[in-house]
Amino acid sequence: MKHSRERVAVAKLADFLQIAHSKDVPLNATQQELLVALTEWLAEKAPRVGLSKYNTLELVWERAVAPTLAIWDLLTLSAVSSCVDLGAGTGVLGISLAIMQPDLQVDLVDRSRRAVTFMQLLTKRLSLSNIRVICSEVAELQAQCPDGYDLVCMRAVTSGEAVIRLATAVARPDGYIAAWHQADDEAYLNPPSVAERMDTAATVVSGLSVSLYQRTEGTLETGWS
Repeated sequence: MKHSRERVAVAKLADFLQIAHSKDVPLNATQQELLVALTEWLAEKAPRVGLSKYNTLELVWERAVAPTLAIWDLLTLSAVSSCVDLGAGTGVLGISLAIMQPDLQVDLVDRSRRAVTFMQLLTKRLSLSNIRVICSEVAELQAQCPDGYDLVCMRAVTSGEAVIRLATAVARPDGYIAAWHQADDEAYLNPPSVAERMDTAATVVSGLSVSLYQRTEGTLETGWS
């Protein structure tokens, strides 16, 4: 069984690297090893604590990690220095970005103590120095990070309008928001006035897209809906 898991990990890493190469995302040996360690931990541990339904390496690679690559179709990540993954859950979105873009400072934020503990254990295991794990509501996060983030990421934790309003609460005045969502969800394609949609790209998962927005000036919302 161990050899089977190893073969799956190698095969899925090769598929992932092919997609990354097509998007001009170079990954060295250390980054590849970290991604493999991430997927193995998520497949084994996250379902046990009720944080994920992806209980095989195939599902973690294809459904959780690979969709992250779509953001490179929309934004030059080297142009941003700070990122927050709101409602991070297992942390897979923010951790994947932190591994692939080592100069990016990433905060993983969730209000669930169970999720925060899981992410703390995972990031410690991976020894990632460009990640912080924070247990916080959005209103509290505003006070901790008053200057906001260059990039706010979220993977469809609630309705489209609520997601975008939450994200603008912690985005810099000229900051970006990236939301992974169902491709046919009109709420993400027609955002509220607090943000302007710049573009939308498909991910490797059928029916899952990522949209990029830029915060507009105006009164910001606070708190979870």
